[in-house]
Amino acid sequence: MSAISSFQKHIIGRHVGNAPGPLFLCIAGMHGNEPAGVEALETVFALLDREPLVNPDFQYKGRLLGLIGNLRAYSEGKRFIVKDLNRQWTPEKHPAHPVVQARRTRFRRP
Repeated sequence: MSAISSFQKHIIGRHVGNAPGPLFLCIAGMHGNEPAGVEALETVFALLDREPLVNPDFQYKGRLLGLIGNLRAYSEGKRFIVKDLNRQWTPEKHPAHPVVQARRTRFRRP
């Protein structure tokens, strides 16, 4: 499978506005057992398709791309496949991170 066809499976939707503007990238489905973000993006794309029909003056500036972040976990309805992303951000795993350093400095006794 090529990288492009693999990427296509991650796409929830695309919307290209009728005026130039930024790319707005939304990633949902990072945790496969949390489908609300994917469903929300599907609703946004459906509404963007319909809006010009009910509001002829509607303009969307730029592009919107919605992606499923963890396709395998989402497809299997599992929170994660190998690692839970929320459990990767501990002070023990990232001791040099500025937030960890700031907490250590703030709570250090003189």
